[in-house]
Amino acid sequence: MLIKKLNVLSRVRKITKADYEMKMSRPYTDYSYPDSEVISSMERPEYKYIVKWIEPRSKVLDLGCGDGSLGELLIKNKNCEVYGIEIDENGVKQSIAKGVKAILGNIDEGLNFEDKSFDYVVINVTLQMVYRPDFVMAEALRVGEKVIASFPNFAHIIARLEVLLGRFPKSPLFGYEWYNTRHIHLFSIKDFLEYTKKLKVEIIKEQFLWLDSKSESVLSNLFPNLFSGTAIFMVRK
Repeated sequence: MLIKKLNVLSRVRKITKADYEMKMSRPYTDYSYPDSEVISSMERPEYKYIVKWIEPRSKVLDLGCGDGSLGELLIKNKNCEVYGIEIDENGVKQSIAKGVKAILGNIDEGLNFEDKSFDYVVINVTLQMVYRPDFVMAEALRVGEKVIASFPNFAHIIARLEVLLGRFPKSPLFGYEWYNTRHIHLFSIKDFLEYTKKLKVEIIKEQFLWLDSKSESVLSNLFPNLFSGTAIFMVRK
């Protein structure tokens, strides 16, 4: 009986490892939108605000740089020097092809840069996906003069209604389900504002997108925690 159980556990481990290897070896895709929407990462709604906020000829570090689309925009439109860290090898290759000085790495393990090495550190729709968001944020504030962070708001009105109906809020997950999303630290705009007080950082800029996480709205600006799907903040220590 014991041998039989060990054999079963061995098979489970092998399957898990195989699934992981298949996941890591497949071509890079932008994770934040489902395939059915066919939205290029070049069209991400946060990008235009981030590009607008960053001064020309800045030195920028993009944490979780994906396929380098944001970095490419900053290079072309703002003549920035852009570095990137990405956990997906295919994403790193695509980023390098777009001019980003990208390296393969896990931002949960820290940033191997000197203090205040960058004018801006960008954490775009990534903070809720890492294992240690507090550590990642602290590292970003250490190496950057300013930090730009965007994230989905898990307390907007549609998410609240989903919880009221007894369901895990799916709307802030960009179409994904609880069982196939990388969003592991779920928080709201109100949570983040309280967090900035804990960090003792100054909020320089903020932008609250409507419930669709794409457009702007009077309601999302007046009552962001209730009517904003995605928030973007620029902060500094």
